[in-house]
Amino acid sequence: MNNPLRHKDLTFYQASYSIDSQGREASTLAVVKNSAQLLPYMASTLTFLGLVIHFGIMFVKYLKTKEGVA
Repeated sequence: MNNPLRHKDLTFYQASYSIDSQGREASTLAVVKNSAQLLPYMASTLTFLGLVIHFGIMFVKYLKTKEGVA
């Protein structure tokens, strides 16, 4: 589950694991089609850019108030 197999836009992973009353092991496998695979990367980039812009605006305001005090 920590290292799913990815092929094109499909993700193969182990959904569950169990041992029955006779001691036999069984795994349930799942396949998921992930059409929005890049969405988390785009959201992180957008958040980062927003933080940089906000920092820049606040830094310019700080510099302007610093010039007025001196």
